[in-house]
Amino acid sequence: MRKIKNKILGSVILIVTLSVTAISALAYEQFSSILEAQALREDTIHLEQTTNQMNHLIDDVQKYAANMVNDELLQRFAARLNYFSTYDELSAYRDVVVQLTKFNVLRDYLESSAIVRSDGKIFWSSLYIDPYFERLLQEDWYQEALKSDAKSGFTAPHIILDPDSKKIVSFFIRFDPQYGGVLLLNIDYTAFESLFQYLGQSFDQVAWIGPGQSLLYQQGAATELPAPTLSADSPDIQVVKHDKGYYLASAFEKSDWSVSTFTSNERFYEWVGYIVRYWAIFLALCLALCFLLFLPSSRILCVRSCR
Repeated sequence: MRKIKNKILGSVILIVTLSVTAISALAYEQFSSILEAQALREDTIHLEQTTNQMNHLIDDVQKYAANMVNDELLQRFAARLNYFSTYDELSAYRDVVVQLTKFNVLRDYLESSAIVRSDGKIFWSSLYIDPYFERLLQEDWYQEALKSDAKSGFTAPHIILDPDSKKIVSFFIRFDPQYGGVLLLNIDYTAFESLFQYLGQSFDQVAWIGPGQSLLYQQGAATELPAPTLSADSPDIQVVKHDKGYYLASAFEKSDWSVSTFTSNERFYEWVGYIVRYWAIFLALCLALCFLLFLPSSRILCVRSCR
């Protein structure tokens, strides 16, 4: 009698186990694809938000610089190369510093600004003329930026001493040819960095890409996988999948910058791991419930079979 009961109970448990396991495997496969699509959608939303914030910052810098370069006082100062005396030139410079200071305080991201006349002489918004600034503009970040014929653009991140060491990204815009000269806006690097640091909370790797695939910022361990190459002509977010994960990339409008993010499979399967544990608990509960339900039934069947 006991053997018959054990056979009946064992058969029931085996059938239930195989059935629940098969259903769970099919559900897991289907749910994994849904979860992956959902994770990719959320990552895309995070990248879109950062891209929109970056585009807004770029647009604001460009429009604000255009407003500054059209200021009559700044235009006259940039155009005039000769003064009757050094005193007259310094007096005019003081008026310019007042005007630049008014512009600077209206934007939190502005560290300083400067006018570079066509004769190469530099007038900084800090109200002092120092040979250091003339040497500063001989560095690659400025020389490379002005090689193009573009009216305006961003430079690579660089360090200035004004008076303390600061990391900035400069935006240059040329005055109209009749005036000559260049206006420089020095933007605090953290205004850009904070956007990518926030984005890095959602990804294993974040990279801010500049002209010629130069790396302007990177957060997270570097991977050997090739990142997508984007330009401003392809503003939509692109997805590139690899065996080790997937890249999301987006180009910023009105600039030659882009951002690339990487999410590894390990990060995704951390999410899936929680689901697997829930399924394991669910399967164990199903088996225990089946055992409790079919145990009395197996006894009844065993008694009837023995009669």
